[in-house]
Amino acid sequence: MTDYNNKLDLRRCDFNGQKVAFAKSKKSGDTTFEVDKIVFKAGTFPPPQGSDEVGYYPKIEQADVHLPAVRQLSNPGNADAPVPIKYFDGYVNADFGNGDVFAQLVNPTAMKFSHDKSLGVGAPNLNVVGLSRRFGPVGGDPGNIAGTLGTFAGGAVQPAQFFDTSAKVLGAIKLSDLIADLAPGDVTDANVLRVKTDTSDPQAVKTFLDWTPKIKANPVLVFRNDPPGWAAAPRPACRGHSPARPPGAEEQHDRRHTERVPSQSCRRRQAELP
Repeated sequence: MTDYNNKLDLRRCDFNGQKVAFAKSKKSGDTTFEVDKIVFKAGTFPPPQGSDEVGYYPKIEQADVHLPAVRQLSNPGNADAPVPIKYFDGYVNADFGNGDVFAQLVNPTAMKFSHDKSLGVGAPNLNVVGLSRRFGPVGGDPGNIAGTLGTFAGGAVQPAQFFDTSAKVLGAIKLSDLIADLAPGDVTDANVLRVKTDTSDPQAVKTFLDWTPKIKANPVLVFRNDPPGWAAAPRPACRGHSPARPPGAEEQHDRRHTERVPSQSCRRRQAELP
């Protein structure tokens, strides 16, 4: 047994692109991937007393699978390269949770959206750390994969964990400042980001996002010049109205002011000032 587990060449099997289901599916194909290789390992268990059963069983240690959606967005020049995955411990120990997570990536992969692909409006960048049969790739903190997937597997979604810090709208507003956390009872197929792949065209793989997020009730005030607690911005100077005049200039300024009428834009800005 120990000898077998120490010999990688004995444990590695080529699947050459065969499709393998890694867990019970909810919809056809949602846990099935094309596989390059699977590395097996022997596990042990105590056989029943008096039984002639052998006290070991095969288990999957790692599998190299094809995830076109992930690879197309993370490494467009090599979208067909396999991605190493392994079973998520929470799934092995307790089956599916509300988030339907069953696998985690051995090496978290960054999915970043260029401005030409997102039309310059938003970039929901994330680090893919796991796979859900319901939602597909799951984003999370590469430094805390177990905690991130544990939260998501339990049915809760926290944008601050799910998205990378570079995930922004209009290039400046963090998605985590706009998108609300989701408790297990709030999660739907629509309000969690899902990465979908269309392979109907044999000449190209199309990847797109399906998402109707829940916005925070009181999102950060990003468009006000003077949110509460901020220092007030200096008032703009209007033509004909100097914000600071040297001593002795009052009489001269008053005489000019009676002869000149402030411009329309100046009057409008004055009216807008508090």
